[in-house]
This record gives sequence, C-alpha cells and structure tokens, in this order.
Amino acid sequence: MDKKFLMGNNDWLIRSRTVRGLLTTISPRLRTNLMILAIKKAYDFYSDFFDISILNIDYAKLSREYEKKISEAISLGLFEEGGVSEKDHLNLWCLSHTLLPEVYVESGVFIGSSLHAFIDSPSTKKILGIDPNLNKLKLPKNIIQNVELISDKDFSQIQIDICNMKALVYFDDHIDTAARILQAAEKNFRYVLFDDSTGLEGVCQRLYPAIPTIPMIMNAEILNPGDKLSWTFNRSSTKSLKDILKNIINKKINIDLLVTPELIDKCFAAKKLIKKCEMIPDLGEFIPQPHPEKMLNTSKFLVELKKT
Repeated sequence: MDKKFLMGNNDWLIRSRTVRGLLTTISPRLRTNLMILAIKKAYDFYSDFFDISILNIDYAKLSREYEKKISEAISLGLFEEGGVSEKDHLNLWCLSHTLLPEVYVESGVFIGSSLHAFIDSPSTKKILGIDPNLNKLKLPKNIIQNVELISDKDFSQIQIDICNMKALVYFDDHIDTAARILQAAEKNFRYVLFDDSTGLEGVCQRLYPAIPTIPMIMNAEILNPGDKLSWTFNRSSTKSLKDILKNIINKKINIDLLVTPELIDKCFAAKKLIKKCEMIPDLGEFIPQPHPEKMLNTSKFLVELKKT
C-alpha cells in the first residue's frame, strides 16, 4: 500500500500508565439491567437516525445474545490496547443489528475488535476489512471465513459495486475525513461511520487525527486561511527501547495545524454531500471500564450522505 495511506509507525493515543489490579466487577443482575438500558438507548438512537420502525423489541433477549458475543470478544483479547472499548463494541453491535447492512466495509481493522461486532449481522452478504498490516488481527479463521481482507490497497483504490444494497463503511484509519466522504460518495455509499474524527478535545489527544475532522467540516464557515491550532503530544506511553531512547532526547512532539484555503475548500466540498450527521450515543453511563484508565474522547460520528 502507498505510504501516503499509512497513518504512521507510531500511532497512539495519550494514555496514563496505570497499575492494573483486579477487573472492575458488577453483580450479574445489575449488569443485565444496565446492558438492557444500554441496548435500548442505542436502538432508539439508530432507529431514529435511519427512520426505522422498531416495535416489540425483546431487549432482555438481545442482552443475552450480546453476552455471548462479548464473552467471545474477551476470550480473543479484543479489548486489549489497540481495540475498541466494551461500550463501543456494544454500540457497533447494536448498529449492525438495527441498520442491517448488506455490505459492510471497515478501513482500519487492526486487531479486529470493531470488525468482530459486525461479522454476525444477520443481513450482511459482503464484508471487507482493510488494513495495511493484518499481522495483528486476532480473529481466528473460522470467524472471518466470509470476510475479504485487503492489505495492499486503500479504500480509495478498491472497486466495489454495492448495487443499490444497504451499505455502511466505517473509517477507523486516522485519514482525512473530508477525503473519505468524497470517496464514499463516489462509491455510492449512503452511510458512513467515523472514528478519530473528533472535536478539538479529541484532536489534541491524537498524533494522527483524521483532519479535517467531522466538527471542522460541519463548521467550515468559521475557518479562515492562516488560522492555527498547536498542541503537544506526550510520548510517555511508548514502550520499545528505541522509543525510550528517543524520549530521552525529545519527550514531546509539537504539532501544528495550519488552516489553508485548500483545507477549507475540501471541508465545504464534503459538507455539501452530507444530509445528516450525528454523534452516536456514549454507552459509558451503563458499561464500566474494566480497569481505571485516563478518559479519552472516542466520539464517533454517523453520517448519511445525499443521494447523487
């Protein structure tokens, strides 16, 4: 894959090292009740966003189904560093079971935790997983036997005919959100989900945010050439000897984002294609972290594109 499509060899979020003790525990009955509330909140959001009628939903049954799913994810180590959180895994699972996409494409598979949330969607006929390095994928072959994995092409380079099928593409690759919107529209995708495309809180927590991000695109009218955002990225989370030696010399990276006319034009071009854009619900009020961790902005935006 061309180097321009790679997010970098050292891509990480700022994390505080914590001494991990015992897992957070919650009594079974309370966990079940909270899981039901979380699923209901997600289903309500997605049914409203997609204008889908959901009647007579047995949330207790869905909770039992998801408990099997999350047990499998835990056994595969999908919530370890590099994977999505449990609350996001549940959110993506609910998305897959409400939208019921026939085609699902994911750019930025990494260890496979978000892909795992989608692979048993009852309606899906075609799944593509794209990542320049599939060596870290933790999903066994029996689980991904119907998934087409691509490591030698970027999303922009693949040919995919969705033939008026209900399709969703999820970008978790830290690449230019405006460009991804233009590419998705060109391939006739109607629904697009973005990670790493946050507001400024999340931008300044990342070495490789997907700039311009969704909030920048949606508020492009306030941008002016010459506007600048600078932040310092802490490298203290690095672990290799090479990185430790680098930290001795330079413990921080200063990053500058300069707003150019080209960036503004790209934002407006992408915004013209957007019919609807909303942040998906945060289920953290129901799903606790397994260990106390530094809180990071992992907001995800769901976008509906206009029909072209």
